[in-house]
Amino acid sequence: MLCQICQKRESHVHQTYIYVTSGQREKRNLCEVCAGLKTETQWDKEREEEKKRWAMESLQRREQSRQISQLVNEELFKPRLSEIKSKQIRSHAKSVDSANKLILFGTSSLLPEIDPMEVLFGASEAGKNHVVREIKDCTVHVFRWDEDPDRLLKNIFEPFPEAGARLDLDKKLLFVESERTLFQDFKKSLSFCNLAAYQFNSGDPAELKRFQFRFWPKAAGEAH
Repeated sequence: MLCQICQKRESHVHQTYIYVTSGQREKRNLCEVCAGLKTETQWDKEREEEKKRWAMESLQRREQSRQISQLVNEELFKPRLSEIKSKQIRSHAKSVDSANKLILFGTSSLLPEIDPMEVLFGASEAGKNHVVREIKDCTVHVFRWDEDPDRLLKNIFEPFPEAGARLDLDKKLLFVESERTLFQDFKKSLSFCNLAAYQFNSGDPAELKRFQFRFWPKAAGEAH
C-alpha cells in the first residue's frame, strides 16, 4: 500500500486519529518519511542498502541452485550418460529451491518404446510416474513428463493423493487444498507447490503471465 501523502513510498506507519468532538475515526497509512520518523536521505540510504542486500542474497540463491543441479547431474545423469543419449532421455522444467533443498523436474524419451524412469532408476521403477530420491541432503522429485496438463498434474502430485490439486488453465493458477501438509515441514510443502506451478509454464520468455500457486480452501473450493 502506498503512502497516502507522497503516493510513491510503501506505507509502514499506520495511524488512527479520533476526533474528540465527534468521536469519528480517521486512519492514515504513511511512509516513515511523511510520518516524520525518517528524513528523505535516511530513507534513500536504507533502500539502497536493502537493494544491495537483496542482490547479494539473490546471487547466493542462484549459486546454491546451480550447485544442487550439478549434484543431481553428477549422481543421476553422469553414470548413465551413454544410455541416456542412446535412448534419447530428456529432462523438462527443472525447478530448484535451494533453501529447502528441493528439486523437481520431468523426464521423457523421444523414443515411444523407452521408459525414462527405468533408464534413470532401474527396472524396479519401470512404469512409475513419480520417483523420489534423497541425494545427500537434497530431495529430488522426478516425474514422467506429459504434454497434457491434467496428466502432468496427476504425475507431479502422485506421492500426495490427498493434496487436492487442480489447475485453472485460463487464469494460469495451480490450486492445492492441503498445501501445508505434503511434508512434515510446512515450508517444504509450500515450496513443492510453488515449484510444481513452475512446471506448467511454457518456457517462452515473452510470456507475461506465468503459472502461480494459490491456496484452495477445502470448504469453499475457491482461492482467496
